[in-house]
Amino acid sequence: MTRGFLTGVFVALAMAAPAQGQRVEAYFSADTVAVGDRFELVLVTEHPFRYTPLFAEADTLFGDLEVLGVVTRGGHYLGADAPGIRRDSIVYAVTTFALDSANVPPLRVPMASETDTVQAVSARLVLPVRSLVPPGTEAPKDLAPLVEFPGPRWPLVLIALLQILLLAALFYYLWRQRPQPAEPPPPPAPPPPPASPYDEALRRLRALDDAPVDVPEAAKAFFVELADLLRTYLERRIGVPALERATSELLAELERPEIRYRLPAAGPAHVRAVLGLADLAKFADVHPPEPEARAALDQARQAINVIETKLHQVTARQERPAEVLESRA
Repeated sequence: MTRGFLTGVFVALAMAAPAQGQRVEAYFSADTVAVGDRFELVLVTEHPFRYTPLFAEADTLFGDLEVLGVVTRGGHYLGADAPGIRRDSIVYAVTTFALDSANVPPLRVPMASETDTVQAVSARLVLPVRSLVPPGTEAPKDLAPLVEFPGPRWPLVLIALLQILLLAALFYYLWRQRPQPAEPPPPPAPPPPPASPYDEALRRLRALDDAPVDVPEAAKAFFVELADLLRTYLERRIGVPALERATSELLAELERPEIRYRLPAAGPAHVRAVLGLADLAKFADVHPPEPEARAALDQARQAINVIETKLHQVTARQERPAEVLESRA
């Protein structure tokens, strides 16, 4: 059908008198079509040879026609019958979904040359379109009303669960934010019992075992600490104001009868030797050699030990009569 249709079109154009200028003719490959049928539209142009027609490509609309693609295109010079004139053509595969008739408006085909561009316009075309409804068939009925189907219920269930979870989270948050009853502060830990005068004196003596005494500054610090720990022990253990008294005053306190009987015979002599050497190092800038410093440290330790032993003996003698009376009772 297509080849015979094209041959007929070209023969008709060849027999027509050539025109000087540009013109375009449009033809259908069928007299009538049905809705959705595939048929062909032919555009044939005649123009001076210096012009080139710019036919539209596929994927376009020609009025009520939808272009499906290009079937073929071609062209040739008319020769001696029409010198300087060229004929070009293009065949489109088209379809239509119009009812009753398909209208094609005048189609414009640009003609371009090196110097200018002109347009050729085809005539308006109308193609009858056959109805797909057989004769005698009743007219189409209106659409039936839409049937309402119940929607799914799982979104409602999910929304309800989310609301329950949110309410539970809010309740838990408010419960955590409620004011808590004030708890009584824990009782302070009892302070550790103070070290006994004897234990404290021994600790400070051990710290002096490794103290340097080879330079004057170190030796002075050594004797200051040695005198202070001995005076502190005497004040805490015997009850004499040893930290407030000069060495001579302290020795006089130790010779008082109410104090002397509690001390060993060599106790005051040891105290006098240690404090005398310490006074020389503190106030006279005397730098005793290291053996003398270590000897003073041992003498202070011996004085504290013998005084502690004597005090334990005195305490034991004072407690013994009470035990005898209790046993007799």
